[in-house]
Amino acid sequence: MYGIKLRVPRAYTRFRPGQFTHLSVEPYDPSDGYWPESRVFSLASQPNTETVRLVFSVKGRYTERIRETLHVGFRCWLKLPYGDFSVEKGIKPHQPIVLIAGGTGVTPFIPYLLDEGKLNPHRKAILYHGVRNPSLTIFVEELRRASGLMSNLTINLYSEEHSQDERFKLGQLSLDDILNEVKQLDNPVFFISGPPSMISKFKTGLIQASVLEKDIRIDKWE
Repeated sequence: MYGIKLRVPRAYTRFRPGQFTHLSVEPYDPSDGYWPESRVFSLASQPNTETVRLVFSVKGRYTERIRETLHVGFRCWLKLPYGDFSVEKGIKPHQPIVLIAGGTGVTPFIPYLLDEGKLNPHRKAILYHGVRNPSLTIFVEELRRASGLMSNLTINLYSEEHSQDERFKLGQLSLDDILNEVKQLDNPVFFISGPPSMISKFKTGLIQASVLEKDIRIDKWE
């Protein structure tokens, strides 16, 4: 995983937890209206600050270029905010939530979990976060802080590879196991974020398990 922190005018960080941004390292002239090649990343930072934090896997030509190009003092371009993956939007005050994240898919959940101004800090919330190896987990401290902010938050960490870190269970995220563990919850809303193939698989599985589609929210970058 690769993380960067960008300084931006505070007025441009009026986004909601769960939204995303376009990042370009190309030369850009706002006056001509042409937006250059870019990539989309979830916002990992809190709104209304002077910095934007992004965390992503370096996969492909352009993300490799981003890693090689960005350095202290380099001027890049952001276009934000986009998306409607907001946890507190459209759910009832005491409705439980189940957050399912694969790899860097946990990123859009971090600003929400750390948001002290969220509508209901006592909401029952369960996070399932799977990684290939615990060494790839970049939000350990943030998740620890989130546990202190949300009294009813349960965090379940999974690693596909064996690890000495006792916080992680061995294995991949299993929808069957998740459904079995949350079956006592009263009308939960499921939020899924991660690789497109994982999102599709889990959404299909939830629908097959008779979860209403309105209670399934996915992180889609459109």
